[in-house]
Amino acid sequence: MKTRSSLLPARAVALMGLLLSACAADVARQPGTFTPLAATETVESRTVQREVSVTLNSGYTRLVQRGMRCELVGKMPQGKVYRVANTVFTVEGAHIHEAYLVVNKGKLVGFYLPVERAFSTFVSNDTQLWEE
Repeated sequence: MKTRSSLLPARAVALMGLLLSACAADVARQPGTFTPLAATETVESRTVQREVSVTLNSGYTRLVQRGMRCELVGKMPQGKVYRVANTVFTVEGAHIHEAYLVVNKGKLVGFYLPVERAFSTFVSNDTQLWEE
């Protein structure tokens, strides 16, 4: 027969798990108007020239590493949309989302979330990835 005191550790673990899962905010996003490259357009490839760290509204930080190769896949009102080549780039909140870089005049201005078809921004001061 289990005593009341033997149930406390199990209850504490369950409560901690519930509290931890409730801590992460979701990545804020808004509907995005994405226009893919036309079949006749040339795929532009760029390399990130300097490392940039951005803090998402979810509280998580994401690093865009120097040397990442990015391919132009389309555009949206906020800027050109680049997919990171040879890997899946993600942003994190309560869930993990695949993300493409949205760049305007060489500056990272946000992320396009292709699965959600949405745009997400972040908090950061200097986001210059490359010279245009």
